[in-house]
Amino acid sequence: MKLSMIVFIVVSALQIVSAADVALVRNGKAKSVIVVENENVSTRKAAEELQQMIKQRTKADIAIISAKDKIPSGMIPVYLGLSPRTAKLGADTQKIQYDGYFFKATPEYVVIAGRDKPQTNEAYYGHTFVYCNYKHHYYAYGEKGTVNGVYKILEKYAGNRHYMPGKLGEVVPESPDFILPVAEYTQAPAFSERYIYGIYFKDASPDYMRWYYRMCAGGQNNHINHTYRRMLGFKKSNPEYFALIDGKRDFNNLSTANTFGNLCMTNKEGIKAFAKLAQNFFDKNPDYNIYPVVPQDGMYKICECADCQKLASPHLGHTGRFSNAVFHHAAEIAKILAKTHPGKMIGALAYEGYRIPPETDLPPNLAVRICYTRQSLRTPENKKMVEDAIKGYKNKNVPILIWTYPLFNHRPPMKGLPVLYPDILQENIRFNRANGVVGEFSECGYYGGNHKDMHLPGIAHLNDYLRCQLLWDPDMDVRAELEKYYKNFYGPAAKEMKEFWSTGEKLFIKYGEATLYTVADLKNFEAVLARAAAKAPADTVYGKRIRLIQSEIKPYFNTMYLLRGKQKFFGVSYVRENIPMSYQSDNIWKHAREYTLNFKDGRTVPSAENTKLFAIANNKGLALHIICNEPSMSKLIVNAKKRDDVSWDDDCLEFFIVSADRKVNRHYFVSPNGIFTDGRRTRDVNTADWAWNGGMTVKTAKKQNTISYTLFIPWSDVECTFDNMPELLFQLYRRRNNGNIKQGVYQTMFPSVAFHNYSPEYFARFEFLGDENRLKNSGFEISGSEGKAANWNGQG
Repeated sequence: MKLSMIVFIVVSALQIVSAADVALVRNGKAKSVIVVENENVSTRKAAEELQQMIKQRTKADIAIISAKDKIPSGMIPVYLGLSPRTAKLGADTQKIQYDGYFFKATPEYVVIAGRDKPQTNEAYYGHTFVYCNYKHHYYAYGEKGTVNGVYKILEKYAGNRHYMPGKLGEVVPESPDFILPVAEYTQAPAFSERYIYGIYFKDASPDYMRWYYRMCAGGQNNHINHTYRRMLGFKKSNPEYFALIDGKRDFNNLSTANTFGNLCMTNKEGIKAFAKLAQNFFDKNPDYNIYPVVPQDGMYKICECADCQKLASPHLGHTGRFSNAVFHHAAEIAKILAKTHPGKMIGALAYEGYRIPPETDLPPNLAVRICYTRQSLRTPENKKMVEDAIKGYKNKNVPILIWTYPLFNHRPPMKGLPVLYPDILQENIRFNRANGVVGEFSECGYYGGNHKDMHLPGIAHLNDYLRCQLLWDPDMDVRAELEKYYKNFYGPAAKEMKEFWSTGEKLFIKYGEATLYTVADLKNFEAVLARAAAKAPADTVYGKRIRLIQSEIKPYFNTMYLLRGKQKFFGVSYVRENIPMSYQSDNIWKHAREYTLNFKDGRTVPSAENTKLFAIANNKGLALHIICNEPSMSKLIVNAKKRDDVSWDDDCLEFFIVSADRKVNRHYFVSPNGIFTDGRRTRDVNTADWAWNGGMTVKTAKKQNTISYTLFIPWSDVECTFDNMPELLFQLYRRRNNGNIKQGVYQTMFPSVAFHNYSPEYFARFEFLGDENRLKNSGFEISGSEGKAANWNGQG
């Protein structure tokens, strides 16, 4: 035993003695120079970043020189980028994987080198304004191997962390030395695509773009998005290429949620024409590899020709009802492309009504991007649905990518709530790796920011940070990394902030929906932050980070307190009489309950623009009368021409009747001209069936400064009778554009800070008030004991 211990000590000592270190800076003095081996903009960025971050750490200035310059005497050269010289020193391009790098440190030199091929060409289909910032030389896509290597080396050996954009978000430990161990290895990310879709690079601040780079985000440009609109150039010459809907060709919005039309998915000449678009694109842009073929957003019908209808697949369920048709169309185009452009690919989305794999084989040059909300994986049924879809496409032997919405704030996690789900994140990313997923596009930005920086960075950054780390290394010790985060980012308040985020994780897993958070939960979050702030003074970097979170959650918590301030219900007066479509204050409508709408965050609407609703019901259905004050009648936007036109951008009413178990979800839009759109939704916020038609009747009228609507919705619309009714929920919105369709502002019955209006967690339950409660404006929306209306003395 003693001999073994002695041998161990000797071996360890020999290792310490023989393992010379490589000092790039010693005692605040530069001992090295940075050599830019090629003039690629990404390699140059790597040199600038290494220089800046070493100076931030040590205060030493390390010079940047070019490959042709002489190395100053006594200086260690740090060779950055691929070149004949770095190849001789071990940077073998055959061993460096996509977006990866080669690292070698010796007492004589250091090499950090990877392929540097950023995408600096914006001649692209899709969002051409997203990818490049020529002013500051940041590029969202393409290989950035050397700059990735710089960041990973500094992360590993200097302890650098970049949790959120800007100086406040970074941790760069200070030291008079920067020392590397003698080492040699290659490293690459587990996924070749790791895109963060939050801010357009064209408009982004340097702080945001620098953070994006330091997260080692980006990678391959596998952009796949809605592209059927690219066929609109054929609408006059070849209308037969377009979907036949109700006897008309859809060039606009007869079967989708936008105005870009739909296609016949079996027209052979139309398929050839779309394939020609892809062929022409690749001829002009040989550096690109994928051309997307995807229906426009919100498709709720497919072409009604006989051949397309043969491909309808309702037996695959709501998220598979269009799969056979959509993938037939994309696959036929891919087959044509394979003959003329081997190596190039067609890209398809697995989305909305075509997320389930089709029943047919798919060609190997068809890449499929599967769309899902990662936070929904907290429930077993959603997890199974997503994993089955991924395994299904894997069995089709096609490249798989994903599009996920990890912070999509119309559903949980919502703005203002600290939400953390590291175990879900890691498990899903590992599953994706094991099943051949090659990359992911993350639509992770909170909406409502200035389009230059991350919106709500204090509350939004942590999941983004962990996601980027896991896409590089899915086997990372997440809990250990979180412990470093609490210590690095919050210093003396590490314990309290760990409690804050851990509570956020626990409650999200428990609840999943914002309205299930109680007043006690909200107050606990605030109390923990207050204790943390007390330990980290406001003038310290730790205190500023905590106070940033406090400032971000305050307005949203105020709204949530408002939502929980009373037991919400939608009080509706029940009458036995027939309800006329003419509203008069002295007929049966005099018993209707009256409500005044507020802004979505609970603020009061100015009286000149406000909206009042009157609600009454009988055994046949629900009747609503809505009066909208409008001081700018000449600015009304009304584009709807016929039923089921796209009316959601009009100055319209939007309302929902939903069963508490979400099995019934009815969605209505009504324009000022009486034209309406009705449909049924699923639990998935992105999926709606606008082909469904109910039995609502509508009457509208305009006066000098008002628009009035009278609506009657039969109970059959929600699949029930008055005597056999499930628990129903209700929400009403008024959209007011004031002449600008892009600046629509919503008023609502029940305040909500959700992004999407379809957020049943904010809706209110129906409560019918019978004959004995026929009192106008008596506060019935406030529920007292035993469910009876409060502030009512029983007198009618």
